[in-house]
Amino acid sequence: MSAARNVGIGVVGLLFLVGVLLAGVFFLSNGKLTKTYPASAVDLSVRTDSASVARGEYLVNAVVACRDCHGEDLGGTYFMDAGPMGKIAAPNLTTGRGGVSGTYSGRDWDLAIRHGIEPGGRGLLFMPSEAYTHLADEEVEDIVAYLGSLPPVDREFDSPKLGPVTRMLLATGQPIQSAAHIDHDQARPKRAPQGASAERGAHLVEVSGCRACHGADLSGGKVPGADPSWPPAANLTPDPTALGRYNETSFEHVLRTGEKLDGSKIDPTTMPWQAYAQMAPEETRAIWTYLQTVPAVPTK
Repeated sequence: MSAARNVGIGVVGLLFLVGVLLAGVFFLSNGKLTKTYPASAVDLSVRTDSASVARGEYLVNAVVACRDCHGEDLGGTYFMDAGPMGKIAAPNLTTGRGGVSGTYSGRDWDLAIRHGIEPGGRGLLFMPSEAYTHLADEEVEDIVAYLGSLPPVDREFDSPKLGPVTRMLLATGQPIQSAAHIDHDQARPKRAPQGASAERGAHLVEVSGCRACHGADLSGGKVPGADPSWPPAANLTPDPTALGRYNETSFEHVLRTGEKLDGSKIDPTTMPWQAYAQMAPEETRAIWTYLQTVPAVPTK
């Protein structure tokens, strides 16, 4: 009887501790969800000319990969709908009902894209603004011009429903809310030169979000804040165990087809190669050129 009582007390104690932990996670994550961020946002020009629209279409489709989260028609979609992670939609980017293009000002676009902040000041979830903060004014304006030219899509979404895993990631400061990890007063970047230079490649690596998955030093490994079932990101440094096994042709083949040296296919849900496949040849060459200049790190 005494042993059974001790077991009962132990179970009650454990449940109490779990309850305290869950309450703490809920409290901390709610605090981060409701926090507002001041930012030196720019009232960008909202352009409609065909040249800006064409440049924006290229950036959206081939560089910043908006369709990967916002859907093929960019009318938004539930990019996350899994019990422990929750149910979260990427918003409708068109001018249709529920779309932000019909309501956002130039400043609102700058806040959302380069700062990861919604117009009311709260941080957006899973918006890769740590990459997009490197976009020049003209590039953001081109993207906005293209989004404004899209056919309107009428699609509205419920408020996000965060599961316990997402709340834990948020509470522990994992990079799923870019606004908390960006210097909102940093100098705005200049547009990088065109061509196949390493400087252009460095810019493309930043704005394409390569470091978000492949790490600050591009050496790969587990992706922070991602689904735990995702495979490790590849090592993109020129070490013989990593990118050193490739040449420029085989590297471009991976980006165009998603097929690695061993013939296996990259899952496009974990690596948006289908977007990068649309990059101009000089852009993929620029990325290759830049990657040859980063310090080599052996694959772990």
